[in-house]
Amino acid sequence: MPYSHHLYCLSAFEQTFDLQNAPAERTYKGQLVFSGPDAAIEIRGSMIRGYIDGAPSHPEGQLAAMIDNYDRSILRGARALRRDKADTVILSGKWHHIEFDEEPRFEAYLVHVVSPEGAVSTRRYRSEIFDWDDPGLNNGGGFGYTLRGQPDEDPGTLRHLAARKLGGGRRFRYGPGGLPALDGILWFPASKATLPIVASMFRDDIQLAEFEGETEKSFRPGQGPVSSDGTILSALKAREAFVGQAIGEFRGTTVDRRAHRPEEMTLDEILDSTDTPGYWSQSWYDGSEPYSVFHLPHDALLDGNLVLKRTSDEADPYLLGNTYASDWSAAENNLFRVLAVGPAPDHSRVPL
Repeated sequence: MPYSHHLYCLSAFEQTFDLQNAPAERTYKGQLVFSGPDAAIEIRGSMIRGYIDGAPSHPEGQLAAMIDNYDRSILRGARALRRDKADTVILSGKWHHIEFDEEPRFEAYLVHVVSPEGAVSTRRYRSEIFDWDDPGLNNGGGFGYTLRGQPDEDPGTLRHLAARKLGGGRRFRYGPGGLPALDGILWFPASKATLPIVASMFRDDIQLAEFEGETEKSFRPGQGPVSSDGTILSALKAREAFVGQAIGEFRGTTVDRRAHRPEEMTLDEILDSTDTPGYWSQSWYDGSEPYSVFHLPHDALLDGNLVLKRTSDEADPYLLGNTYASDWSAAENNLFRVLAVGPAPDHSRVPL
């Protein structure tokens, strides 16, 4: 890698200043950072390169395909960011994809402009290079803190504040996969005071819990967090590997996950004893087909005691290839049920 690792990895970013003349009161604003592996796009002249977690991205991977789609916009944006045509521009951010029905995207947070002599100038990303960019909304998140005491303690203090905000909101968790929506907070000075930009990042829930001194919660055998890079693809692969190796348990008996198919089971029992990586929920409103969502069991289940029975496509046109279904139940203005032991949604398995 031609430049420092922290320029390509938002989670490792460090910026230092001489803080001897820092003000006694220092106000930082916070910008929420979407979850996912660290991603960066480097532009040298007309050459564009992608990086994932500090290493070159796959030459035919998802990031490479996105760069091909936006190459003209990226080059145009880099020209506007350079001070000299010989400068290198590095867009540092995250690769974000936590839901099957959403397209993956590169979220930029920092712009590093590197001179031919190696001098680095860093600022927040406020450009409109990609279709989803919106500088008007990228205004810091609407929160901030004023710090006092020793300026060199600010990064540690801001990390504690980030953990409190993310943990208190359960990392603003959303999405049926149970994956966290956020990885951290990017802090920047509210005024023109000479203060560093600080990246307070937490790569997973376990790291966040350990930082806050929390004990890890216990999970049933077929449930719980799995190691992933924060994307839905990685989490699904990890779940598939887990159920392919884990011992199946059903009412105190060891079973073969691939073959265990009794007439009925609770949702908890299905996850403990079969090779399904997740389950589906369906909502049915008047005058439409059921709306189906796939869930990975990283977090609390919809209802682990819900009973599902064996059925078939011939008996149910909306089974989606699943073997088990619960009865339809009334939920506000719709009907609701759960399906399990079937295929996951179609999605790209192309590497990053």
